Amino acid sequence: MQRASVMIVAESPFQLTLMADLLEANDIMTVRERSLDQAGRVLGRAAPTMVIVDLDLADGAPQGVERLRKAAMRYDIPLLVVTDKGQRQVAEQVLKGCEAGTVEKPIDTSAFPRKVVAEIRRHTTRARPTQA
Repeated sequence: MQRASVMIVAESPFQLTLMADLLEANDIMTVRERSLDQAGRVLGRAAPTMVIVDLDLADGAPQGVERLRKAAMRYDIPLLVVTDKGQRQVAEQVLKGCEAGTVEKPIDTSAFPRKVVAEIRRHTTRARPTQA
């Protein structure tokens, strides 16, 4: 199996570093972006296995998240959305029709990498054609 690559989009340097470090410690490559616009521009080139986006970005969320969602759908890349407590319903509305999951802050450092791996497996299993 090819090594997973995850694009993390978060404005907060702390959140960005925390998520990336947790995934890299679990042998998952990361691409770090601090803006939705930049993430959208490099999404096709980076071709990550998954995109993780912090819904609390200042530059246009949820409209910016909507643009990123559309780009991820175009490339069939699942999203994992990080929300503050109580934002789960907002995230689900923004991501309607998209393959996406949610994680609430504060991030559980032991559960987060497991959730990412489980979502990647679920997506790659779903995407794989059945053998005859």
